[in-house]
Amino acid sequence: MYKVAIIDDESIIRRGLLQNMKWEELDCEIVGTAATGVEGLELMERENPDIVISDIRMPEMDGLEMVKEAKTRGFSCKFIMMSGYEEFKYAQRAITLKVEKYLSKPVNKEILGKVVRRVERQIEAEQKLARQITESLPVLRHNFIYRLLRSKIPEQEIESELNFLEIPLKDDRFVVLDIKVDDYFNRQDGSKVMEKELLKCGALNMAESLFGKDFRVVSCDLGGDAFALIVNVPEGGEEQAVKTIYHRGDELCQMAADHFQSTVTVGVGRIREGFKGLAKSYSEAQSAVGYRHIVGKNRIISIQDIHLPGRRDSINISDLEKELVASVKLGMVEETLTTLEKIRCSVLEQKNVTLEKMRLVGIEIAVLMIKEAENWAQPDYENKVERFYSIANSIMGLPTLDDIFQVLEKLVHEIARGINEQRISQQKEIVDQAIAYIEENYGNEDLSLQDVAQKVHISSSYFSTIFKKEKNINFTDYLTETRMNKSKELLRNTNLKAYEIARMVGYSNPQYFSLCFKKYTGYSPLQFKNI
Repeated sequence: MYKVAIIDDESIIRRGLLQNMKWEELDCEIVGTAATGVEGLELMERENPDIVISDIRMPEMDGLEMVKEAKTRGFSCKFIMMSGYEEFKYAQRAITLKVEKYLSKPVNKEILGKVVRRVERQIEAEQKLARQITESLPVLRHNFIYRLLRSKIPEQEIESELNFLEIPLKDDRFVVLDIKVDDYFNRQDGSKVMEKELLKCGALNMAESLFGKDFRVVSCDLGGDAFALIVNVPEGGEEQAVKTIYHRGDELCQMAADHFQSTVTVGVGRIREGFKGLAKSYSEAQSAVGYRHIVGKNRIISIQDIHLPGRRDSINISDLEKELVASVKLGMVEETLTTLEKIRCSVLEQKNVTLEKMRLVGIEIAVLMIKEAENWAQPDYENKVERFYSIANSIMGLPTLDDIFQVLEKLVHEIARGINEQRISQQKEIVDQAIAYIEENYGNEDLSLQDVAQKVHISSSYFSTIFKKEKNINFTDYLTETRMNKSKELLRNTNLKAYEIARMVGYSNPQYFSLCFKKYTGYSPLQFKNI
């Protein structure tokens, strides 16, 4: 039911609107009346109506001034204004204030009914849009932070996106932590994706809680065993911030070992200025945590603690390797081959690099690819050691760069294609489970995307994405479609009343069910039953 407030200084008008309009048929409930704009604002504060029907000319405060004040206070109700004064200035001001309709008195009840129906449709559309935005926010936030860490967002767009996504970061000083769950890929229960993800989720929540005691923080799941933590450092407190970060990092390592029987390693970048520096700090944190197999796991490693001299014949392709791994993870075959070609061209440009060094680069890429294949548990790569020695021996005997990359091209193509096929199969299986659960529970009025996502053991944002991809329809529309189709079956094949069917398919409000049914089919339940 939509809540309606009536505001007019003439009691006969208020009484007429109350008695002559069939408000229940319009799916409306009158929540109060007022005689002045001031009383109208008080009524809005008290009842928070969906629709306000108001006169313009009133004592103390006229209707248009009331609308202006209501919008200033943040009321979201829709306004239908009435006036016996057909003056252009009123209509002009009403348009400026974005009222939904300007009607001249005396108001025809049929016309008013049509206007109310139109406003109800507008409210419903806005509510649906708001729900869709709310459901999409986790994905949008994750994608934004992921791109921010890689400096993929124009600087002039960052502030507006932060505000829209309600992400609590300020453009001052940042330090980024790259945190890895050390035995994510090696646990006894490693074949169960949900258990590994719960372990990482627990570590992420623990990290947010610990560092959130002292700083403004934002996290980002990086996939696999890793997640990042962006820490806003207050101005002038850099030295103390570093000490606190080390302290909280040590606490995180200890608590993870105590609570999860697992360990985490924390890589820490340098404190950097502004959003441009954020990406640099993230790159440094990645480099720092990459040394965990040298200095040991279950500890905090700062980039400032790592001092390695450069080599003149070194080949810096770390960013391209990350891009290659990311493409393989997603099963993007063409993108994977394109990135491999970029690596080949980058190596080829290094005129002073020895063939031995090029062979080592080839082996390094092969190891990265085989590791990704193993992470996805592809049966062709169960014996990783044997496969590695075969490829390594082949690469170490090849005489040219082109020969090395021909071997790598076959390898990455095979792995990316296999991962893509497995990902598609896994997503289809998850969606099939979700569909079965919806079929069993569509009668539950409170059934939500979050409920179904929890049932199939994945995050709601990821579930929303793969559901739309597999079914070519979003979750909310699919649930409505399921309920409407079941309603049609019950109307045709049973003698149940419309209100009984409404409850059976998940609607506690029969009027709202009738409204949804007519919107979906073009007929009311009674009309459909008699067709």
